[in-house]
Amino acid sequence: MSLLAAQPDRRMTSTSIAASIRTNPVVVRRLLGLLRRSGLVDVSPGPHGGATLLHAPETMSLRQVYEAVEHAPVIALHPGTSDDCPVGRYIATVLAKVADSAEQALLAQLGTQSVADVVRSLSTAR
Repeated sequence: MSLLAAQPDRRMTSTSIAASIRTNPVVVRRLLGLLRRSGLVDVSPGPHGGATLLHAPETMSLRQVYEAVEHAPVIALHPGTSDDCPVGRYIATVLAKVADSAEQALLAQLGTQSVADVVRSLSTAR
């Protein structure tokens, strides 16, 4: 998203994005599909196609981006603890409260930052 925001006049292909972030273009296409379904990017196929942002980067929060591509909890808990163990019997219940609190804090923080904030920070990180 930051790469798309930093180059707003250019459609970025999955291959060029993948080269920038050093991953496989298939991974990028999967993520772009999720972002497209969430209404954050437009993706056009073909030799002159590529992805662009559908909204101004100032209006897109990192929380929106995160929720578009992540569907698993931030902290995964082991589901198979033993009921015969005095710790294992209750640890998931206890840690679920901690994990939920941590996830809510993360989402709240991501909601305060925009894609544009990240792009601005990139210019000062050089």
